[in-house]
Amino acid sequence: MVRESSGTRPSEARLRLLGTATRVFYAVGIHSVGVDRIIAEAKVTRATFYRFFEVGRG
Repeated sequence: MVRESSGTRPSEARLRLLGTATRVFYAVGIHSVGVDRIIAEAKVTRATFYRFFEVGRG
């Protein structure tokens, strides 16, 4: 996961992604939600999502 350096303001897109994921995960369960839904509901591009979160590695 990419972390922002201390003292900088968090990205609006990153905050939207985290807020959307939290809301949707609590509403329907973490195993019922795919990346596509988070991206769509947060209104970000796929590239933006992957810039902030490394998915499927490790």
